[in-house]
Amino acid sequence: MEDTKFILSIDGGGIRGIIPAKIIAYIEKTVTEKIKEENPEVNIKCADLFDIIAGTSTGSILALSLTVPNDNNRPTYDGEFMVKFYKENGNHVFPSFSTFKHVTKVLKSAEELMSKTENLVENFVTMGRSIEQKITKSNETESKVEKRTSFFGLGWLMGGSGNETKNEIVTKSKTVDENKDKIKTTDITVSTTEETEGEATLGLIKPKYTPDGLESLLETYFGESKINKTVNDVGIFITAYNITSCERTFFTEKDDFRIQDVIRASSAAPTFFPAKEISSNLYVDGGVFMNNPTTRAYLEARKRFPKSKFVVVSLGTGYYKTSLNDLGNSGALQWLLPIIDLLMDVEVANHDDTMKLLAELDGVKYYRIQPNLDEKPNMSDVSKEEVEKLTNLGDETIKDPTYKLDEIVDLLVDKCKKKKIYPTVN
Repeated sequence: MEDTKFILSIDGGGIRGIIPAKIIAYIEKTVTEKIKEENPEVNIKCADLFDIIAGTSTGSILALSLTVPNDNNRPTYDGEFMVKFYKENGNHVFPSFSTFKHVTKVLKSAEELMSKTENLVENFVTMGRSIEQKITKSNETESKVEKRTSFFGLGWLMGGSGNETKNEIVTKSKTVDENKDKIKTTDITVSTTEETEGEATLGLIKPKYTPDGLESLLETYFGESKINKTVNDVGIFITAYNITSCERTFFTEKDDFRIQDVIRASSAAPTFFPAKEISSNLYVDGGVFMNNPTTRAYLEARKRFPKSKFVVVSLGTGYYKTSLNDLGNSGALQWLLPIIDLLMDVEVANHDDTMKLLAELDGVKYYRIQPNLDEKPNMSDVSKEEVEKLTNLGDETIKDPTYKLDEIVDLLVDKCKKKKIYPTVN
């Protein structure tokens, strides 16, 4: 009998990671309930079900959280816990739901600014062409540039006018207490640069946020744990982009890196957070080249297990589709805002289409779960209301028969029974 390997892939998407977290929690709970009919003490987790787990950005948080072992070599965290993680920490960890969305805010401000005067467009373009050269000159030259840009009302482009204020937000981080289903709280200081009205730097010259809050959370949850030690030796596949060597990077369980460092690298969204340094190389968010890592994860799995069959479950973080007809005869100014969304959405869809073709050619069971969003998301809204909306969308997705979650559960239950996967220890 041919062995079947199960692959789980999770897209990037910031706070919208709560959607795949809900789906994972449902799969764990439902598989456990079905297995309990024969073994009442069983407690199935994601790391018992999948042989390889891949993730980009927020997907890396989920992938590595679900595979980090506790003292009993069982998963420290599960899907239900990760839903709580997003609800409790989302407003401090995920200021936006994807890598490039903050850039649209920059462009929108530029667009509004340019509309104030016809001459401003020419000034903006001229300054843009020379800005890189000017900011590397002597302090005397930089001073002149500041005066010139201030004259055009664009001083904020150079990093603000000195009116920025530093705020520290103390939030409560929650983590598991001695492998029980309890959460302990830890004070975490999140340091941000607050933008004074009319003087916002908008992350154009320096990152909008410091990484202190995220790094404190990662330290609390993962400590010194490394990605080369996973529950059940689950394979790991995490994307990031190396801006030092200008190369795509795929972190795996063969690497000797700390989990917290790999997550920071995979989720270092340009303009939001500084790049993450690992072994003298700087890394940024894997979403800059692969927000949906499914296809590459599958090909890596096929290389590792050339004689196996595969079941691939790919979890998206939501997709908003709208017509762009009104841009049919538009120029650069009108395209500035929607082009970022378009490029990222097309990249995600391309990987889905490619995986469908590979599944057809290779006889792979492929399930893509990507819910449609009813309205364009508010890019910076991580309020309780927005989180609740995303939570409800996760529940609705679970109930939607289009995604065949019951079929996925049955395949996983069958795997557990055939391989006698009956873990009882938490």
